[in-house]
Amino acid sequence: MERVHENFHSSRKSLKSIKSGPQNSGVFDRNLVSEKTTPEDILQNYDSYFQDTISHRFDVTKPTIIRMKWEKFTHISPAWFGIKRISSMNFEIIDIEYVDKTWLTYIRNATEKTRSKIVPRVCSRVPDDDFDNLFRNVKEKILSRYAQNNAFGGEILANDGLEIILVIPPKKNGRLSFSETHFDKLFDHVTAFSLTTYDYSSPTRPGPNASIDWMEDTIKSICPNQNKRAKILVGLNFYGYDFSESSGGQAITTDEYFQNLQKTTAKTLLYDPSAAEHSSNIGKFNASRIKFFREFDGPHQIFYPSLYSIQKRIDLCKKLGTGIAIWELEKGLNYFYDLL
Repeated sequence: MERVHENFHSSRKSLKSIKSGPQNSGVFDRNLVSEKTTPEDILQNYDSYFQDTISHRFDVTKPTIIRMKWEKFTHISPAWFGIKRISSMNFEIIDIEYVDKTWLTYIRNATEKTRSKIVPRVCSRVPDDDFDNLFRNVKEKILSRYAQNNAFGGEILANDGLEIILVIPPKKNGRLSFSETHFDKLFDHVTAFSLTTYDYSSPTRPGPNASIDWMEDTIKSICPNQNKRAKILVGLNFYGYDFSESSGGQAITTDEYFQNLQKTTAKTLLYDPSAAEHSSNIGKFNASRIKFFREFDGPHQIFYPSLYSIQKRIDLCKKLGTGIAIWELEKGLNYFYDLL
């Protein structure tokens, strides 16, 4: 299927038609996984995907790309729940009203073959001073020690057929807040470790979303033993950042990304081999001139995942023997899923 998007034609004169929906060939056959990626390559192909990766069992009224996405994952984690401290010895799971039962039913049906597990993400809403109270209140201190001595009750969860995936931080400024020692102590008691290897840069330090050397160093530092790395789910971001001299840095949506690709005069995206990431410049961007107020004019530098950068990270995970965990799944371009 092909369609023409008139808005793209106004800025990218050489852009012809945009491929959309299922295709007879994948991104590798179409030579789209390349270090030399052009804005036209992305704008013409981002909304297409390989037809053979799609299951045809389901209701054809459902978007085929959505069906294709979910079948590729062992676990799916909606960010619904939070934990809030009510009083001493009293905590509450909150935000239950955000549970989408219709979505749950659909996902269960859509993953009938692969049996992808739905693992709700629980976010702590406990203030820092409440964490301090865990070690001041005698009763809570006893419970904390008991949980520590019993590895957080991981055996109990396993006995009940439940799983726990623990989110762990990456190396920051050369330091690990979650070390090899922590990993080894918890290894037998959790299903997996979700390693948040993204947001490497910041508005005050513009740059790649996740330098690949930093990712590899973090993985090896936490787990030097390759035989244990299957429990590590390496974080891949399916979103990007826009660094602007006038507005600092902020997450960028796909629509904003496409708009900026139309504006760039570059024939190819910039590629940083040390980070294994692509970026695009709008104007002559200079990170030293970044200011922090909300404007959108002026030079930009955008770091957004590409087919090539994602494939490099998948290759890294295969080499190191880890799994992957994708953050912001719905923000990914449709043809990203050909790689999985």
